[in-house]
Amino acid sequence: MKIGITIACTHSYLFALPEVLNRVDSALYHANQYREIEAVKIISTDANGVDKVKKICPEAIILETHLKEGGTRYKEQANLLIADLQGRGFQKCRELKVDFCWTVEADILVPHNALDIMLTMLEFDRGYYDVAFCTYPSQSGSMFLGGGGSYRSPINEDFTLEERKVPKERLEYFEKLKEDKEAKLKELEEAKEDEEKKEIVKALRNLDEELAEFNKEVKEKYAPKDNVFKLNGEKWRKRGWFDTTFPAIGKGAVLESDWTGLGCNLLTPRALALASFDGYDGKGTQDLFLNWKRWKPANLNFCVISHAVCEHVITDSEGKRQVAFAHHELEGECKGHLRIELKPFVGSDIG
Repeated sequence: MKIGITIACTHSYLFALPEVLNRVDSALYHANQYREIEAVKIISTDANGVDKVKKICPEAIILETHLKEGGTRYKEQANLLIADLQGRGFQKCRELKVDFCWTVEADILVPHNALDIMLTMLEFDRGYYDVAFCTYPSQSGSMFLGGGGSYRSPINEDFTLEERKVPKERLEYFEKLKEDKEAKLKELEEAKEDEEKKEIVKALRNLDEELAEFNKEVKEKYAPKDNVFKLNGEKWRKRGWFDTTFPAIGKGAVLESDWTGLGCNLLTPRALALASFDGYDGKGTQDLFLNWKRWKPANLNFCVISHAVCEHVITDSEGKRQVAFAHHELEGECKGHLRIELKPFVGSDIG
């Protein structure tokens, strides 16, 4: 079988590429014990990264974007650049008529058994899944990716407003914002003049911004009232990230997920055929765009694998690089549960 391995990385994200490729080679070596695999490495980068990529991985097909690196991480400009890089890799895989496309992000260190397990899961129930995904810690080095979501909320809230320790005065402020918004919506229905409508729309936008800021404040400042087990016991609901959607799950597990990242995914030809970013405006991450605008509408199913977990090379608020070392608890009552430790990252000198 032919597998296209796509890696997207700008020149400033090449710091972990040698380690990423070493892990990919290890996974290929392991999977080749059980299957005959022809692997094609495809690395997309910007103009400033081409020479370094050639030095690190001379056997790779190198694709160059015309876009320049810049902008704040997870904002429109940066997101569009990542989508362009990944989209070029997908297109090359289609041109090469690969049997599977393996996406690996430039800061994700895959486990040795990742590819073998993902291939196995795409065979499950005669192709029930079209996207297999080995989970990994988020950029913050805390939560694992995968879990619950919907078209309206690509990743569900882990804890609702009612489940958090929010001060009474802030709850009153929230209720006042909602009342003001309802009043403005009613005014908009009754407004006759265009200028009046414009002013009401402007006020509604301001209220939406205030509501967004409040929601951000709630998530960042106010802790849950209790642990997820007790909260689920009081009222179960589908939550957002892996740790709250599937608490106490880890080794031995593969679960159906509403959403995925693109850090370590294996795509069937059906998923690859749908993997394009036409119409993507950079709002929200590009992986969630594929999940909810391309794959879900075509009734594709995803699985998240917590039996084989990746590590994530992250950059903290002080600019220091660390490895979010993901692993399974080795002993005790919680044996097999997912764990994260932050370790120093020591990369290769790539010049």
